[in-house]
Amino acid sequence: MTDLTPEQIARIEYLATDEWVVDDGGPDDDAQSWLNFTRCLNEMSSIELHHFACNFNWDCGVKELNAMIDHRECDAGTALMIYWSGQPAEYYRAESRGHLTPDDSEVVELLRKIENKLVGKEFTKNNIACDPLNMMGQPKNRGSDQEREIVPDQMFQKLDGIEIEPHWC
Repeated sequence: MTDLTPEQIARIEYLATDEWVVDDGGPDDDAQSWLNFTRCLNEMSSIELHHFACNFNWDCGVKELNAMIDHRECDAGTALMIYWSGQPAEYYRAESRGHLTPDDSEVVELLRKIENKLVGKEFTKNNIACDPLNMMGQPKNRGSDQEREIVPDQMFQKLDGIEIEPHWC
């Protein structure tokens, strides 16, 4: 486990609890919110990004996760954890059946983006462990024949590195 400073904890909690969101009813609330989010995100380290990803609420959309995946400090282990948290097999099956909502399509785009960046070894950081079969201490039932027909083999590979116990917000 890595120790977090009070400043790092504050940044993680600020993003994870949506304190960055401006909801004053003004016409520029969304723009101001995004500015708040990106300012904080830009200050974060790989470890902080990982903690934020562990706390992310997928019901809010994936715009924030896309920004995280594009962040210069995003670690391959964090990206793989986000990928599996997104339930790729479920979305890929729905996609193959033509049953995606516009929000679902955004999730699929994010999952494909992560997949392409991981397979292409585009992440400059590779220090955080992620085991798709045992994420965050929870054994996962993955790797069925049906799942392997849809999800590339590389996405099942364990990434070695620092084991991170999430700071839950």
